[in-house]
Amino acid sequence: MKMHVVLAYCIVCVVTLSPAWAEGSVLKGVTQINYQAASCYPISPSQFEMTNVRAISSTTTLADYLIYEFTSNAAAQQLNATQVFVYPQVGVYYEPDVLFLKNVPRAITLLNPNGTTKYASDTSVTVSTNAAKPYVFKNLPVGVSLSVSFLNESAPFSYAFTAADTKPGADSFTLDTPDPGYYNFADHCAILQSGNYYLWLSPQKAGTSVAVNLRFANENGSTLRTLTTGDSLSYSFRPYVRDYAKWQIHLVKGQNLTLNVASASSDALDFYVIGSDNTKQYEFDTFVSGVHLAFKGAPSTGTYYIVIAKELTAESASFEGTVTVTP
Repeated sequence: MKMHVVLAYCIVCVVTLSPAWAEGSVLKGVTQINYQAASCYPISPSQFEMTNVRAISSTTTLADYLIYEFTSNAAAQQLNATQVFVYPQVGVYYEPDVLFLKNVPRAITLLNPNGTTKYASDTSVTVSTNAAKPYVFKNLPVGVSLSVSFLNESAPFSYAFTAADTKPGADSFTLDTPDPGYYNFADHCAILQSGNYYLWLSPQKAGTSVAVNLRFANENGSTLRTLTTGDSLSYSFRPYVRDYAKWQIHLVKGQNLTLNVASASSDALDFYVIGSDNTKQYEFDTFVSGVHLAFKGAPSTGTYYIVIAKELTAESASFEGTVTVTP
């Protein structure tokens, strides 16, 4: 089975995923294909893959996430699609910042390597490195943005995430070094296919074991709510995680959307407007009480998504505000 490395957020590569199915070099019965939100990554000097492509075809809808592989012919200045892989029902997803807009359960579970102890998300647990067996994130659904961080490492160690229970090679591990009193944020894993995911911890010094405090959470833990003009919105953000809240609102082409911030306990909040085509329409990162954040001129009629995200900090935060649509 072909494996892909899916990049998430801006820190390190996350996990290798097996596609739900491969459609060959072309989809059948295509009536629409959207590249607006696609990202490109090189595979080799003559190959690259394009992620977050969407298409309406005989087997896919715009809710399905596609990865296309291409080869390039520099002399002929041509690109040829060689394979397309399908991940069903991902929904609206802004890939650069790992923002899923679908609802998924907030709570997730981690099992110790022997499967005898369950750890709950949004808490700190002490774990030990074990080079032979992984910790297991059980039955993660599509749409989870998995955050993992470490604190109080007793010695340097390396970690890796996989979608298979086979230990990866040494080049798949990332080194984590002690930084007393501070959480080292390890990863944001975009879960595009449901199943178990594995966290491997390995001490730098062979034959030893490293104790470390671990925190993990599903960043996509809020419930999507529908807004109309004049509605209020508020949210309390969790500490030790990049947390975000999400809402949806219908706009007619040309309408303006304003978020009136009544109170904000932190300036480490970002405001996004995401379109149904998975693209970022607006972003503002100076989020303070009393400010009016205006998204002007919706480019088309349809559903837009408001996202307010707390940056990667150990602090909690909260805000309250209202939305106004004009005219």
